Amino acid sequence: MSQFQGPLYDDDGAYFEKAPAASLAYGINWTDWLPASTTIASSAWAADAGITAGSDVVASNVASVTVSGGTAGQTYWLTNTVTLSDGQIDSRSFRIKVVARRAMTV
Repeated sequence: MSQFQGPLYDDDGAYFEKAPAASLAYGINWTDWLPASTTIASSAWAADAGITAGSDVVASNVASVTVSGGTAGQTYWLTNTVTLSDGQIDSRSFRIKVVARRAMTV
């Protein structure tokens, strides 16, 4: 996964920031939520309109997705739904705030 700033927090909880032109990987580590002796059999991502959830990868109980697009000043929700090896289904969501970023000048 890409190296990026960890979550930030506001009155609504945790969120991540990205620039409109950035294409970054974000993920959810499911380890703490998986029942004993289960694994992730499949994973799917859904994103609010205006932002793109691309390639989905599952490795070592982490479901990740490449996220691109979005409009500066907007906040988007991404939801990961997993089907476990025993047939159970669960989902988790997080927010991404798209922000305009400028290069530093010296």
